[in-house]
Amino acid sequence: MEEHKSITENTKDSERTERVTDATNTGGLLEDAFATNTANPFNWPKKRKWLVVATVSCMMLLNVIATMACTPAVPLILDDFKTKNQSYYVLLVSIWELGECFGPFFIGPLADHFGRLPVWHACNIIYIGCVLTTGFSSNISMMLVFRCLNGFVAAPLTLGPTIVSDMFLPEQRGGALGLAQLLPMTGLSWGPLIGSAILSNGRSWRWIFWIISMAVAGLEIVSMVTIPETHRATVHHRHTSDQALPRRPNFKLVMILRAFKIWAFYPVALVIALHYATLWGFGYIVFTTLTEVFESHYGILPKDSGLYCLGWGLGYALGLFLGGIVSDWYVRRKKVSQGSTQSQERLPPAIGGGIISAFGFFLYGWTVQKEVHWMAPVMASAIQNFGTAVVSISSKAYLVDAFPNFAASAIGTGSILMSLCGALLPLAGQPLYDHLGLGWGNSLIGFIALALTPLPLITLQLTIGGESSERPL
Repeated sequence: MEEHKSITENTKDSERTERVTDATNTGGLLEDAFATNTANPFNWPKKRKWLVVATVSCMMLLNVIATMACTPAVPLILDDFKTKNQSYYVLLVSIWELGECFGPFFIGPLADHFGRLPVWHACNIIYIGCVLTTGFSSNISMMLVFRCLNGFVAAPLTLGPTIVSDMFLPEQRGGALGLAQLLPMTGLSWGPLIGSAILSNGRSWRWIFWIISMAVAGLEIVSMVTIPETHRATVHHRHTSDQALPRRPNFKLVMILRAFKIWAFYPVALVIALHYATLWGFGYIVFTTLTEVFESHYGILPKDSGLYCLGWGLGYALGLFLGGIVSDWYVRRKKVSQGSTQSQERLPPAIGGGIISAFGFFLYGWTVQKEVHWMAPVMASAIQNFGTAVVSISSKAYLVDAFPNFAASAIGTGSILMSLCGALLPLAGQPLYDHLGLGWGNSLIGFIALALTPLPLITLQLTIGGESSERPL
């Protein structure tokens, strides 16, 4: 009897092993078949890919414009709400970043599980409502709350780079990411210009938010037509029978902690994200004080703030474009010489970017301190943000390459830190300048930026021979 029972158990174990082996072999065959399938986003026609990139880029642009457009209106908003609290000069812009700090905790994991499109459209619709309501704010507290909510649901800034990465091979990814973010980052300059243009016609500052909400609503309708699902796993399941592929696990709220798991299991990713997030926060110190600095030192009124914001935005856009091209060139060069590439080979261009950014801070501080012609600090801010952009594009390409199955979550980890630094570091800007002056204040920032520059090189040495995506998340 026991012998019969033993034979039965052995037979069951053998059948179970065969089923697992068959499933594994089937999964491998299906994966190989999908690699050449026209439904695979990697294999889409170039026209289709670049139409998606253009739509995503325009939506990201509107998000950035919405962040910055209120900059020239801040004095009018404070007058309207009868408050003289100087901290609102910074908060009305940076509170957006605080909301954007927490949004990726949800947006990234949801998009990695359910696909990009459901999250994209749901967040955009909520976003439109928040921008519209901001324009109807009856007090400063209400306005700050809805500005914060705007940042929370600003999905294009997290999902935009992810959607682009879904469609391009690693050796093409850096350039595609750079081009996709080129137009949005000009919004850092166009935002204040557009805000100034609306105000110059005698309209209320509220029209800034109403016009932006209408523009986003129109583009959201366009995106419903032009953007297909790009998440590889979701597309794969749609084009393969349910029996052939294993079911995905149900979504659990614990998945929103994936950012912390990435930081805990892969401290390299945390260091890389922290590097470009800190530079972004330092740059925000410069940006959020531009209006007051140029009015007090050069007599340029807030309504003309688009002039001196131009360099800061264009510098970042140019850095993304050239940084992406250099990143792809370096990866292709390594692939030719070594036969393969690793994600950490995205990092060397970030070293040069860090040095350029630090130099820009020094130059900006002392040209303003000595009241050199106003174009000098504008050019200095462009140089500073150019370097920051090179670090940013190299770091984001690294995170996507290192975590291909969790690209949205990986980008989200960087966005969380970037937004946190963008929200909190500017609060130290005015006290820093009050105590040290613009020259030494920005020099201190430059010294810190310079001290952070070796981080990509150290990371590169520590990660040689290993890939970050081996441990499951």
